[in-house]
Amino acid sequence: MRLNMALLAMAGLMANFHPGAVTPALAYCVENQDPEKVFFVIEPAKGTGERQAFWLQSGEKFCGKPDSGDTKVYVRVFESDEDLEGCSTISTATKTVRLDKLGLYDRCAWSFLQ
Repeated sequence: MRLNMALLAMAGLMANFHPGAVTPALAYCVENQDPEKVFFVIEPAKGTGERQAFWLQSGEKFCGKPDSGDTKVYVRVFESDEDLEGCSTISTATKTVRLDKLGLYDRCAWSFLQ
């Protein structure tokens, strides 16, 4: 199955992100250490707020601020912006989730940094 990115864009879920551009004091961060460029989707755990979707090259990092005081976010990663199968984890504000290795069917290697 493939994600229809046109539908995501129409729903306002895609945005123009600049990795590492936002570094608020209370922030979550994701970092890609997989050798390949991968597609991340970040969503507040409480379901409030907006999904954020963006590509990260190997070695890039993105930080964002949780919405409405929600300090937990779901982090999902995919090989492509059209894939449905990928990996997911949950993180909290003030931590960096590092993708060490992308694997299919929730077989990714993650690190959690302070």
